[in-house]
Amino acid sequence: MSLKLSYLNILKKPIFSEKSNFLLNNNKTLVFKVKGNVNKIEILSAVQKILNLKVKKVRTLWIKTKKKIKKNGIINYSKKWKKAYIILKENQNVQLDNLLK
Repeated sequence: MSLKLSYLNILKKPIFSEKSNFLLNNNKTLVFKVKGNVNKIEILSAVQKILNLKVKKVRTLWIKTKKKIKKNGIINYSKKWKKAYIILKENQNVQLDNLLK
């Protein structure tokens, strides 16, 4: 039970955008926001255990900080975070309902 909870902590949330929907429909690729200190092997095992999908490849990248200036002149920066592109093997059916749970 604690092993599954640690897998749930690796995958923070799925990312739904125009690009991620295009990748899901055409290339069978899922996009997730993940914890910053995990590697590709841990992401692969978490997806296989939680979503019961066979993974072909995992690609990760860091999203840089962005500068945000408020009206009163205060400068804030957003936090950097890690994104994972999970490429699935052939003949894998992905239900969006499973990703939202």
